[in-house]
Amino acid sequence: MRQPQAIDHFKLASWTYEMATAYTRSAKVMSDTVKHFTHVRHKSSRASPAYLATSNTPSSKGNDSRRLLIILDLNGALVSKTGKSGMWVRPHYTEFLEYLFSQFEVGVWSSARQNTVSNMCQLFGNFKKQLLFTWSRENFGLSEDDYLKNIPTIKDLQLVWKSLEDNPDMPSYTAYNTILLDDSSSKAALQPFNSIAISEFNHKSAEKQLTGDNELLNVIAYLEKVKYEDNVSNFMKRNPYKKDLASDETTERDFESTHFRYSDAKQTLGDLRNTAGLTNDGVSRRRTLEKKRPGHRKYRKSKQASSKPVTPQS
Repeated sequence: MRQPQAIDHFKLASWTYEMATAYTRSAKVMSDTVKHFTHVRHKSSRASPAYLATSNTPSSKGNDSRRLLIILDLNGALVSKTGKSGMWVRPHYTEFLEYLFSQFEVGVWSSARQNTVSNMCQLFGNFKKQLLFTWSRENFGLSEDDYLKNIPTIKDLQLVWKSLEDNPDMPSYTAYNTILLDDSSSKAALQPFNSIAISEFNHKSAEKQLTGDNELLNVIAYLEKVKYEDNVSNFMKRNPYKKDLASDETTERDFESTHFRYSDAKQTLGDLRNTAGLTNDGVSRRRTLEKKRPGHRKYRKSKQASSKPVTPQS
């Protein structure tokens, strides 16, 4: 004799368990979602009233230059990466670094991950030990989910200023004496008048191939004006950075770009007018050429494969 009541109880218990499990999973997802959006919601992307008040405080020019803090972006601003193997560095970077480290305090803040930032910092050479700090994606305060995504990031200079407060040997850094150099103006949304929005450097750019690149000389010329001001944010608000300060005359140096290979920091000098020669580092290109030699084993193997008779398809 059938016992429908027992079967119904079993189905009910099974259904209840599945519903409870689904509810638990749903609650966890909702909790994580709330945490994520709470994190995003409270991160403003607009300049604060206090910052705007500072930028409206008139700046006065002194006779002595100030020891400003210059925060450098890397990829797109100073370098152009070639995948994970290396990078090409912007023309005139040696003059630029010599000028910066003789005049200012210098730090690095990139939205790339720490290992990539460490590789790109090879461009500093002996100046690397003089960097005040080297920040990466780990210093944005991103959630774990956002850290793994390619999302827009904002460089809040308040984080830098607070981190330097505990150093008794450092002067107080604020909007009065800090400059961010970045190829993306959106990165400076919270302190827009403390940013030099430099054009993007891409070693494959058709424009760079025709005109070269002397923008780092432009930046030096601009900093020569800013360094005497006692309120950087106000001066830069009234006199924003323009890309026509240096000479318009193109020189051979404007086309010189240096390649750094991450594995051993080997440097190779290249020319922006030869974009085909800048797609890979010297070793990779040399290996490519070697494979085309008649005596190379891969060349012989490819020739043997190409010489095999083709069986006609029926």
